[in-house]
Amino acid sequence: MIPSYRVTPTIKLISDALHDAITNPDRRYILSCPPRTGKSVLVSQIGPVFALAANPDCQVIVKSYSDQLAKDHSREARRFIAEHTDLLGIELATDKSSVGRWRIAGRRGGMLAGKMLSGTTGFGANLLLVDDAVRGTTDADSAAQRRRLMAEFRGSILSRLMPGASAVIVGTRFAENDLIGELLAEPGSSWTNINVPAISEAGIPDALGREPGVAMVPPWDAPPRVSRRSGGPWAPGPGSRSTRASRAAPRAAS
Repeated sequence: MIPSYRVTPTIKLISDALHDAITNPDRRYILSCPPRTGKSVLVSQIGPVFALAANPDCQVIVKSYSDQLAKDHSREARRFIAEHTDLLGIELATDKSSVGRWRIAGRRGGMLAGKMLSGTTGFGANLLLVDDAVRGTTDADSAAQRRRLMAEFRGSILSRLMPGASAVIVGTRFAENDLIGELLAEPGSSWTNINVPAISEAGIPDALGREPGVAMVPPWDAPPRVSRRSGGPWAPGPGSRSTRASRAAPRAAS
């Protein structure tokens, strides 16, 4: 369905977690990795389609830092369904078909897409997908913005989860106490964290188990271009260890 999209080791890890969250109840995953890894395509575009094909009554909420980004993902999910109706066994309803809110014909399932700080009233979720909750370092460094984001997530977004619902958060780390950091630091946190740095470094959690100095493989048919800062400056583990890569020249992971 996506020409030139390649299943890399990172995409395989994300896919396994997403599949578990979709097919099993009460799953909580946090996937932290650098930008341009193909994570958004998989989680926010293919993920809702797979969930709705598996259960057309599933209600999916997709949240991001901007309405435009969330609706772009929603638009692509709609396109996949419209172009592969026979393969998926589902089709879009015509009476509820806005790009930000739509449903499956003849069933209760559908999708609501919007920014983190927009309302979600009137729509429950069997599956919550949060994709890049933070725009970048400016928002991550703003204490006021972090407080607003956490208040909305805890007080509004999580309240939309129906019994047995699963949640997946995917994003790049920009600050130690960003949304991901706050959730992982909560006492008795139920979130499972899968971290993949842009370049592996000794002492930094790496779900791929690479030796230090090994760069990620990109999902697109292009040579890897990995910045030392592209993993984000904060690791998801305890403390405030930096995820900046070592000075050794990076090697591409197999």
